[in-house]
Amino acid sequence: MLTDRQLKSWTKNPPEKTQEISVGNRLYARVTDKGTISFQFRYRIGGRNTRITLGSYPLLALKAARDEATRLSVVLQEGGDPKVAARSRYSGGEWTLDKCIDEWLNKHVARKLKDSTRVNYSSIAEKHLKGRYSIPVERIRMDEWLSLFDGIAEKTSPYNAGVVLKVTKRALGWCMRRELINQPTVMNLEVSTVGTSNSRRDRTLELHEVGLIWMAIENTKLSLAVRNSIKLLLLTGARNSEVREAKWNEFDFDNRIWTLPKERSKSGVAIRRALTDEMLQLINAMKSAPSPTYVFGSMDNDFKKPITTHAIQRAVRRLRAKLKMDDWRVHDFRRSLATRLSEKGIQPHIVEKILGHSLGGVLAVYNRHDWIDKQHEAYDTWYQLVTDAAEKAAQRVVQV
Repeated sequence: MLTDRQLKSWTKNPPEKTQEISVGNRLYARVTDKGTISFQFRYRIGGRNTRITLGSYPLLALKAARDEATRLSVVLQEGGDPKVAARSRYSGGEWTLDKCIDEWLNKHVARKLKDSTRVNYSSIAEKHLKGRYSIPVERIRMDEWLSLFDGIAEKTSPYNAGVVLKVTKRALGWCMRRELINQPTVMNLEVSTVGTSNSRRDRTLELHEVGLIWMAIENTKLSLAVRNSIKLLLLTGARNSEVREAKWNEFDFDNRIWTLPKERSKSGVAIRRALTDEMLQLINAMKSAPSPTYVFGSMDNDFKKPITTHAIQRAVRRLRAKLKMDDWRVHDFRRSLATRLSEKGIQPHIVEKILGHSLGGVLAVYNRHDWIDKQHEAYDTWYQLVTDAAEKAAQRVVQV
């Protein structure tokens, strides 16, 4: 029985002369003395022997070739012409990359995945994939795919290139399973070829860096929504989407508690965070903006939608350009808050609650308590550290 292992060995050590090996079900693998391997479907119709070349290995995997041979055999048995079936199967409209992605987003992502996932996938598609190619997705060459992902890695990061590749393969894989397209060459790409799958960062901001960032936020011309959202990200240690998409009905101003519903929580469990005076000031300042739903409404959408992650990223790029320090991101605020509070003796379960992590073991019993009073104390400690660091940074600037 022919295996992938045997096929791979032939690509490196070709046979002395061309061989044609029967795979079964009218499928043959043709191996040349140059190491080129192609799959052919052979049959007899109208008294004539006919061959259909299905594709070349490894762009066409052995399993995919077997599946296609099985389908064409059924067509033949039912009196159809396999050549017509092979040619017309994927010609139901020009399935471009854009069309494939839209089909996947509308019929799978929007119906079956969380809103936050849908927004993330849509954002990746709009920024990196849509509008790139106008030809059918099956005709996009491997060198064109590599050029796309290399460009993403260069402009953003190797990790982002890997993320975009994964999203691309998910979308096109879904289209393949629905038999909308044949296998595009990009399906043979591995993340390690175009980037990295390692997203872990260990960047922990020093207190003097936190002070510089806080001072830079104060002195940079950002919109009120973007300015206050970044400040709230730094003060709360919440995730980007948790703050950006915060809704007015999540805040209990009387009891000074912010309850993130389970639908917006990464862990699928509601998160309750304490609100300090400083946090409330940032939130209340947004009441002047005409957004009935979102605290940080976007002017670009008539305040009907929250500000985008790109708005935050653009602002951070502007802030980084003004500061002479190592690369940093808003997600680093979470790690920095946790580290500095731990250094000040704040107990681990309080820090975990602030970060919105689920507690395990015995501590899980107290999940509903949330230690709101202790959160207040921890947040007050963190705010004091931030403002003291910002004051020292300002003094250094004045002395210079």
